[in-house]
Amino acid sequence: MRTFPRGFRLWGARIAGGEWLPLGYTGLIPIAAETFERLERGTASLAGPAIAALPAVEPGGSFLYLFNFSVVPRLRGTAMAARVVKGLASDVARTPHRGLAALTVSREGERVVERFGMEARGRSDGTARHETAFTCRVR
Repeated sequence: MRTFPRGFRLWGARIAGGEWLPLGYTGLIPIAAETFERLERGTASLAGPAIAALPAVEPGGSFLYLFNFSVVPRLRGTAMAARVVKGLASDVARTPHRGLAALTVSREGERVVERFGMEARGRSDGTARHETAFTCRVR
């Protein structure tokens, strides 16, 4: 989050009594071309926490890594979840980029990144969560 604070958004709602309840968050991070290319090749070593150590770059035509897009389990498949994905799409559209990348850990995540035009590039079965790398280049 410190790398690119404007790429992160916390989603929530006001509940009875005026309290604010967090419901999910989205995040995107500009990454170096070399990092994108490793994801594009589906390099298994990118699985798990290794992605956190990859070099980030300032925005301005770089590649974007969709770090997260999630809501609390009870809201999956609801209008709130759709607003979160639309909000992420808006954030992506406002950030100059040449391509998108993501690692997914569920079929739900795969469906979301496919809506962004990404295709599966490789799967890492060496982790407990079986991550799949997805990428797409902007034409």
